[in-house]
Amino acid sequence: MKRPYIDMWSWLNEFAQRAYAMNDQPRIRLMTIHEIAFNQRETNPQQALGLCLEGLTQAEHLNELWLAMTFECRVVEMMMLSLARNEEAVDLATKLVTKVSQQAYINFPMRAWAFINLIIAYFELDALSYSDEIQAMIETLETRIPIDLDIHQRLYYFRARLWLGLREDGKAMTDALIHMDMSIQNDFRASYGYELLTHLNYLRHDDRNALDYAHLTEDKSLVSDHKVALTNSYYWQALFLALQGQTEAAHRLFVLGVAAAQSLNLPHDLSLLHGKCRYYEVKGDYEASLAVWDDQIRSMDQNTSKRQSYFYVFLHRCFVLRQLGRLTEADIVQTRQAALRLRKPDKYLPYIDTLHDGKLEIPRY
Repeated sequence: MKRPYIDMWSWLNEFAQRAYAMNDQPRIRLMTIHEIAFNQRETNPQQALGLCLEGLTQAEHLNELWLAMTFECRVVEMMMLSLARNEEAVDLATKLVTKVSQQAYINFPMRAWAFINLIIAYFELDALSYSDEIQAMIETLETRIPIDLDIHQRLYYFRARLWLGLREDGKAMTDALIHMDMSIQNDFRASYGYELLTHLNYLRHDDRNALDYAHLTEDKSLVSDHKVALTNSYYWQALFLALQGQTEAAHRLFVLGVAAAQSLNLPHDLSLLHGKCRYYEVKGDYEASLAVWDDQIRSMDQNTSKRQSYFYVFLHRCFVLRQLGRLTEADIVQTRQAALRLRKPDKYLPYIDTLHDGKLEIPRY
């Protein structure tokens, strides 16, 4: 039987109530910074990060160790989910996991936050190479660290994503459905869950169910103001309508997706280009898709080349080139080099083998 959940956030609400009751302006300022930073994480992530760092400094100055840790966890989130600073996020998240094991944080209700941040950081940087570490961290949270319902929901979400990366589609679907059942009353988490189910059903060629889940993603994203999931929902709907031959309706949704993506002010690494390229490819506009992949390659920073996202850009570009009849051995070597830069290349090299399977069509991804 699962042990009872804890309330991770009540202490922070109580902190705010005390600060307002005592008109404690320095601590009221901390709560204001935290709220503004969270609200700006998608639309102005650099400023949100700056606010979190300001809050961290002030919390440490006031000797509010728990609140300082809260800001540190937010910093990790900003780095990996809004700014694509994945290497820094892994380093900081690793340090925070060690830090929350110190005596000062043993009773800190948000200890689990540091652990799940490290799981996410592994995912953003190099999920397959860190698959063993991710599974171990999930096991730790399941059995050793007090968690709330929200963390437990997210464990199923990331377990499903891990199975997906490991090409265990049945296990991925099972855990995705469990996550969805647990998240149905949480619009923000449900938007993640419906988007994952959209993707899984698309990979299964169950486009009818996938489109239904894309609609649900849009609904939950609008209610919860989850702008990234909303953007992806437009791209997904455009793709499925294009598959149905509803060209005008598909184009309208695609334009909505492009506009929504541009409003996010995300770094180039987080520009949601997969949704854009899937749409071009299903329409047969391979040159447009190739241009997106090429532009992404031109913008790559060689100092951050040890990322799974870079490998997948090269891989998907190769599939487009194969479709166009222009794939060369140099392109394949370039993709292999991207895999070899990762922590465990053997996890990624089998994907390159599919370039020689004799097929022309672009596999669903």
